[in-house]
Amino acid sequence: MTDHGHDGGLRVYASLLRLPHASRSVITGVIGQFPYPFLGMGLLIGIRDGYGSYTLAGVVSSVMALTSAFTGPVVGRLIDTYGQRRVGPPLAGFWIFSILFMSAALHLHWPAWVIVMGGVLLGTSVPYSSMIRGRWTYVLRQRPGQLNSALSLTSTLEEMMWVIGNPTATVLATSVALLSPMAAAIIAILISIWGFLLDDAIEPPPTGPRHRSAAPAAAGKAEPVTGGKEQLFTIGFVALLAIQVAYGAFIASTNVSVVALSEELGMPGSAGLVIACFSGASMLGAIGYGARAWTSPLWIRFYVGMTIVAAGSALLLFTHSLVSAAAVLFVAGLAQAPTVVNVNQLLISMTPSSRFTEAMAMLGAMFVVGMAVSNLVSGRMVDLLGSHGGMLSLVGFAISALIIGLIAMRPIRRATTAPSIPKEILDGDQ
Repeated sequence: MTDHGHDGGLRVYASLLRLPHASRSVITGVIGQFPYPFLGMGLLIGIRDGYGSYTLAGVVSSVMALTSAFTGPVVGRLIDTYGQRRVGPPLAGFWIFSILFMSAALHLHWPAWVIVMGGVLLGTSVPYSSMIRGRWTYVLRQRPGQLNSALSLTSTLEEMMWVIGNPTATVLATSVALLSPMAAAIIAILISIWGFLLDDAIEPPPTGPRHRSAAPAAAGKAEPVTGGKEQLFTIGFVALLAIQVAYGAFIASTNVSVVALSEELGMPGSAGLVIACFSGASMLGAIGYGARAWTSPLWIRFYVGMTIVAAGSALLLFTHSLVSAAAVLFVAGLAQAPTVVNVNQLLISMTPSSRFTEAMAMLGAMFVVGMAVSNLVSGRMVDLLGSHGGMLSLVGFAISALIIGLIAMRPIRRATTAPSIPKEILDGDQ
């Protein structure tokens, strides 16, 4: 598969945002994701100050992540089946209820087990990230060459959301009111309901319930009522899931390792700046990657990106200062976001449109699983070997992702020879 674009440079982003309803969907869809950093930092500070326990905050965070890993694919399947507008608003209402419940529990200082149960409730949320990508896939069904730029734009805006969201939540919790990040999260959800969920002009059409016809086919097998290839768990897709686990662990290990290195050097306050170099490079990489009309095959770019991330991160083993660590992470970050965009494009090539949101949710769930794995492995390695142990962990995770990709090269390469937009979507408005 090759990519071609009608506009060059940053003009391609302007042309995408000029598409009817596109700018409203992508901007309010990203706003709808601000509750993630708001709740993450808000709960950490709220539980720390209210209960004096980082352990309880860690338990709640883990419970939220694991619940999300279980419920995300289920929610994704419901959205594919019944549509974003039908499923999204009730789900957003439940999300707001969960935030109010947790806010009341913190304010009234309810028992710790109630706080943990609140974390279970908060683990079910609206998958705006998946739905934005689903809308791009649908609205660009006649212009697949621009999909790379659309996904890059989305990744850039989501990266900016995290960069802005975490410090904003910290300022709100420490300078305004302890529970103000929770209120900000509810406001963000309400904006996204109005701007995204209630505007279904470019929403992918729902597939309807998947079931088989009662009459047997000529070969003696019932045919699916809904069109399209229903198979999801191909070798290539399973490989992408495994790669996501490795990359989730890689990202989490990077944060742990940088914090450990900064503490060893007596500069704990500088860890955030080093991590910001990685995030900033990731944003720049996404912007530059999407601004170019690539003619090289997607599968080649996918492997080049993973190789750069693995090789770049390996250089961390030879760093002994925060400046050199920041430089290495900057290089790795330039390739990290384009690699995420490539994973999304591969997913589109491999996944039946009737299960796209479900598949995206599974990718997100595996990323969360990877972060949980990292907490176990990297934390133990740092305890044993210091920051060098953390560096070994993140390098191992990056190389593991590359090895998994190489093992699955044949199905991944084969997937890129198919049309970049599944036929079911191309025929969706006929």
